[in-house]
Amino acid sequence: MFGRRTDKTDNLKLLQDPVFRAWWNARLLSQTAQAALLYGLLILITDRTDRSIYASLFVVCSILPALAFGLIGGWLADRLPQRAFMIVLNLLRAGLVVLLIAPFVSLPAIFAVTLGIWVVHQFFSPTESATVARIVPRDRLDNANALANFALTLAQGLGMVMIAPLLLKLPDERFLFVVVAGLYTLAAIFLLRMGRLPGRDPGEKRKPPLDLRHGWNVVVADRPAFGALIDAVLIGVGISTLVVIVPYYLVNVLDTDAGNTVFVFAPAVIGLVVGLQLAAFLGGLIGHTRLGLFGLLGFAVCIALLGLIDQFIEILNESRVELESLENQLGLSARTTVTMLISIPAGFCSAVTSVAARTVLLERAPEDSRGQVLATESTLSNAIALVPTITVGLAIDLIDVRPVAFTIALLLIIGAIAGRRIGADQRAGNVAPATANPAPAAGTAMNAKGRKR
Repeated sequence: MFGRRTDKTDNLKLLQDPVFRAWWNARLLSQTAQAALLYGLLILITDRTDRSIYASLFVVCSILPALAFGLIGGWLADRLPQRAFMIVLNLLRAGLVVLLIAPFVSLPAIFAVTLGIWVVHQFFSPTESATVARIVPRDRLDNANALANFALTLAQGLGMVMIAPLLLKLPDERFLFVVVAGLYTLAAIFLLRMGRLPGRDPGEKRKPPLDLRHGWNVVVADRPAFGALIDAVLIGVGISTLVVIVPYYLVNVLDTDAGNTVFVFAPAVIGLVVGLQLAAFLGGLIGHTRLGLFGLLGFAVCIALLGLIDQFIEILNESRVELESLENQLGLSARTTVTMLISIPAGFCSAVTSVAARTVLLERAPEDSRGQVLATESTLSNAIALVPTITVGLAIDLIDVRPVAFTIALLLIIGAIAGRRIGADQRAGNVAPATANPAPAAGTAMNAKGRKR
């Protein structure tokens, strides 16, 4: 309990800092806009088409820009004035959304704007994440990342549960696009209120050239960082494929409308919030490296249970779990009730994995390489997710969605184990550590301090 109260106090202290608070508010607004826009566009695509391949193509629109611009975006994030860069990018996103305010939004226009939004995101995301390490002390990065993920969770709730569904019920969907453009603009205003950022570390004299392999080289030279990279990549792949599966899982398995996605998976927010609150404490208790791995495996188990939903219900009934009374209270079927329950630990596991992996990467990367390291993680996540995302869309049209979900879970577990084995082999092969990197020592000290608490 003491650890939990300490984490809450640290979080409140961070939010009292005007620079971090302005950054956090800007993140909340921009992520709310992003969530509302993408959810709204996905619903429009689902309403106008009747094949799951279009949902896969919608997700692919987020993957291709990452492959083309992700690493370049990370390189620019380490060199350009970060606050000014983020302001310009938010205004650019607002301009792209304004293009949708037309008498009729065609399907090609939806895909074009989606591509544009994700292209801008490849430059914005590493810049936003790298900025945290400049405005927050190293020993508070886990709390800062937990708050950053909390902003993301809150934004997804506001964007996907409230703003998009409510505005899409209006006679004209253009109201949604007006609000989204306004939110991006407000985010730019909050970034202006940050003021000048602290100067970069004068000890960091090295300026790596535009080498798209640099972020990868930094990560593979450090075993904890490589493990964190594996966790971040695989949780990203799992979430990307889950986005494709969920609407059709509701229709084909739960026998409900795809528009009820937010309602059915709303309990996941409980797990997300709890996971974000406990991530710093658990990371200090068992180490962020172990926490990332355990969270990833737990997330895979939750996805597997969705694929084995009927078998899981039978086990619960044999264990005398009061499912029937819960179903009567909620007025839902057994499948829907159990799916909602599974989403809670799924949200928890995804939250702790994301916080733990991002904390390790930021701790152990040199200051002048953080953007490239984070861009490397994003690029790899999207590159590896490309084939599964397309395959999942095709597989759902051919076979039942449940074996597809179980297969994804199995691949996540295999990937986690194989990634750890590869990291161990690299360590045994005497891979040289990254040069000019003070973070490993600091990160190790931080973990040791966390274990002592």
